[in-house]
Amino acid sequence: MTDLRDVKAVSYVSRRRLDAADFDANQVDEEGLPLVYNEAAIAAFWRRRPGDLAARWAKFAAISAPWLTRLATAFLRGSLERDQAALARDAVSNLERLGPTWVKLGQVLSIRPDVLPPAVMAELGKLQDGIAPFATAEARRMLEAELGRRVDEVFSEFGDRPVAAASLAQVYRARVRETGQEVAVKIQRPGALSTISKDLYVLRRAVGVYQALIRRLTAQTTDYRVLLSTFAEGLFTEMDFQNEALNALRMQTLLGESDFARRHGGGVVIPTPLLHLTTRRVLTMEWIPGVKLTTLQPAELSALVAIGQEAFLTQLLDIGFCHGDPHPGNLLQVTEGPHAGRLALIDFGLVAEVPAPDRAAMLSATIHLANGAWDDLITDFIALAPI
Repeated sequence: MTDLRDVKAVSYVSRRRLDAADFDANQVDEEGLPLVYNEAAIAAFWRRRPGDLAARWAKFAAISAPWLTRLATAFLRGSLERDQAALARDAVSNLERLGPTWVKLGQVLSIRPDVLPPAVMAELGKLQDGIAPFATAEARRMLEAELGRRVDEVFSEFGDRPVAAASLAQVYRARVRETGQEVAVKIQRPGALSTISKDLYVLRRAVGVYQALIRRLTAQTTDYRVLLSTFAEGLFTEMDFQNEALNALRMQTLLGESDFARRHGGGVVIPTPLLHLTTRRVLTMEWIPGVKLTTLQPAELSALVAIGQEAFLTQLLDIGFCHGDPHPGNLLQVTEGPHAGRLALIDFGLVAEVPAPDRAAMLSATIHLANGAWDDLITDFIALAPI
């Protein structure tokens, strides 16, 4: 394969952490898979395992072919608009069967009204928090392997079933034996790295063929390989729970010291991670009792939406450190304790950093857009040109 990117030059995680003395951009797991997104290393690993790739292709074909046939039939019959909700429901089921890579892709599309109609987005939105969990016995085994201690030694209470299950992990409510603190314990799905890296390798090969055909048959110049690489880097970043914990702590500090926090009595609530009980595959953090914003009455929702808008604008235009996955499942209203009624922001597996010059250019573009200063807006867009 060609055009494989150098992890040390472009990997999102490496750009942020290569200056840390204990960080190895070439680190691998027990199977030999890279822990930081590295296209060359992933390609080398899976090229040596053609049998595994063939099995994955066979599963993908068995699940996707019937759905693609139904989609083509609806298109030819002119019933696509009428059948789109049913097709979307089937797609959600198929994405869950295919695993975390595809679930995550569905989640990304579920918040893209510029790409999909509302009925399809509504079905894909079920992937945000309606994923089937894996067995608690398996979760406990992974937890013990990661922490090097029995679950009952670490926690005086640990839930029999998860309180939430997502594409990459599921969460349990627990209580730390040593301190009595109530916590949320996020445990990665078994085999997540192997499955995701295999899918990304297959997808990259498919995207190369697709892009060549598109450019031959149309005038489209979109670089789908770059889009896939960006998606892949995000997935690998989210699988590093130590990185997520550090992101949460950094957001607490930066947002807590901002003018936004001073104006709103502390701003939003961000659960504090317990670093001594966190590894790459396990994240332990403060328990936040809350409900999703989608369950609130309009008056309550309006107040929190206004706070949320200001919080995210502060991240984007002021501190330059942004939560990268603000879907409804990651925004809560706190229901108990000293922070009751406030907005809580969770899941910092994916963040973005915006340099000061780009923040200034975006702010300038916003002002010029509002004032209709089109010539100045062009100058702003030039300033925002990719590196």
